[in-house]
Amino acid sequence: MKNIRLSTIVILMFLTFNLFGQETFDINEVINLNNQLRKSKNYNPLQSDSILDKMAYLHAYEMATKSFFAHQNPHNPSLATLKKRAEYLNFNYTVIAENIAYFSGNVNDLKQPLGHLFFNQWKKSKPHYKNMMIKEATRVGLSCVKIDKNGVSYYYAVQVIGNL
Repeated sequence: MKNIRLSTIVILMFLTFNLFGQETFDINEVINLNNQLRKSKNYNPLQSDSILDKMAYLHAYEMATKSFFAHQNPHNPSLATLKKRAEYLNFNYTVIAENIAYFSGNVNDLKQPLGHLFFNQWKKSKPHYKNMMIKEATRVGLSCVKIDKNGVSYYYAVQVIGNL
């Protein structure tokens, strides 16, 4: 059953990337910014993790398509919390945390790349900064989903930090 769900997620990811796009969000750049910050404290770098990418995507997609912005998903009980999303994707963690961010408007009007905007928001927020600086964390997953409604672009970003 879980293999079927995971296959469905991969298919949905492919379809929605084409529908919503991620052309303005450089995941590798955000990982590099995280690792520069972590290096300043002599913490190990974070490595991209495909399961955490899927977990981040699931939540970003749900927020974008169901028009909510929160760590808890009020529309889907099986994906309601970060813990449930980890269980859904069989991610057996010892440490896990989540950062979310949101932007609406024209990214061409920004003075910095969208990924930098989200990273800087997380860095300035004590709880989000704390998540990025979990010493034991070794993995990271990122996603940003764009959706257009009534001529306005909305971007929902999710960063999941964890360890196996």
